[in-house]
Amino acid sequence: MPNPEDMTHSRLAPFRRRVGRFFDTQGETGTLYVDSTVGSTLLGGLLWRRRWSEPFESALFFVEYPDGRFEEHHLDGDLLDKEIDAWERGEFHDGRCEVEYALTWLDEDEAARAWEAFEG
Repeated sequence: MPNPEDMTHSRLAPFRRRVGRFFDTQGETGTLYVDSTVGSTLLGGLLWRRRWSEPFESALFFVEYPDGRFEEHHLDGDLLDKEIDAWERGEFHDGRCEVEYALTWLDEDEAARAWEAFEG
């Protein structure tokens, strides 16, 4: 499978390995970790005769909510474009799109330290 850097989604590239902080209405802080991965869609076939789409880059992101919940999401296509639109506006929506948070991005050094701590 190719590396994400070789299959870039033009709008996702600036967010690869970024970390954002989002805030709820009480000022509690959550963390958004954005990475990317490469995937393919199963087009058809069984067992060894499976047919796959061309590889594409998609977003893989991890969310630590202010209340301690943790979620992992995988987005591509139109859903990814909508999420990137929100990130560019400084917004983050929870996994159920029920809550909108204000979002700010850490600088490159802070993001690297946050990823290091997150990955252990």
